[in-house]
Amino acid sequence: MSESEIKFGLITDIHCDFMYRAIDRLDSFINRANEEKVDFIIQLGDFCHPKLENEEFLRVWEKYKGPRYHVLGNHDMDHESKIKTMEFLGMRRNYYSFDNGDYHFVVLDPNYIKINDQYIDYSYGNYFKYQNIGYVPEEQIQWLKSDLASSKKQTMIFSHQSLENNYIGVKNSDIIHRVLKEVNEEAGFKKVFACMNGHHHLDGVKVIGDIYFAHINSSSYVWLGENYNTTSYTREIRDKFPVLKHSVPYRDSLHAIVTLKPEELIIEGKKSKFVKPTPLEYGHRNIDAGHELVPKISNYRLKI
Repeated sequence: MSESEIKFGLITDIHCDFMYRAIDRLDSFINRANEEKVDFIIQLGDFCHPKLENEEFLRVWEKYKGPRYHVLGNHDMDHESKIKTMEFLGMRRNYYSFDNGDYHFVVLDPNYIKINDQYIDYSYGNYFKYQNIGYVPEEQIQWLKSDLASSKKQTMIFSHQSLENNYIGVKNSDIIHRVLKEVNEEAGFKKVFACMNGHHHLDGVKVIGDIYFAHINSSSYVWLGENYNTTSYTREIRDKFPVLKHSVPYRDSLHAIVTLKPEELIIEGKKSKFVKPTPLEYGHRNIDAGHELVPKISNYRLKI
């Protein structure tokens, strides 16, 4: 593989503390990453709560011996501060960038509450009490501008919540869109070519302003809502993992291998099945934010 072609492993929303046998789902991903000899791995948030019981989960993550990167998810801060969560995961910064081969990668952190023009870190599940959540603060946006200006490489952006628009995901994503448009116009080529996110447990890619916005599906399940009482696993399992009472799990761990080569972005996903009954069998319309709820991460070959 030439330096102009790289490959990385991608997984998101395993939800170690919510999902039955989540450690097996992570292990499946790590084994695939090692078999594929990827250049690095990254998880897009909602990984695990920072507590002693989850150190075994981290040891599985560390079975991949190459570079490993974390993106913060909202649920990672349900029971601890952002700083403590970062310490547990070994993160030095909550937003940062790195290079691999001919490519530049940016990790953003939209896990902020906006109150009277002040941005408050997600911490101890405080975001549950507010509606004005999911912001990239101005300071971080200024850093993004500077970071993108400092690199001449083609760039991919990772975030937990989607940057697609203001209605799904990041509340001030319109500002991010303007930044990316200006960066690409000034560069004279598609410098920022893709943004990838987790959080929404959806599968699909949209093109906005000539940039790909890719939803990477949860490794574990789709959330139907508290109006639905699901029965995928035994009552004993559902009592231990209460989120499963309102969700439909995927039978297998979902994850992807992403290859970047000159003028092409390739996503090799994975297809599974719902642990029945399916969302449709529960009477759910099986659509969220314009995306069909599916137990897969789709394959794509996209021109860049």
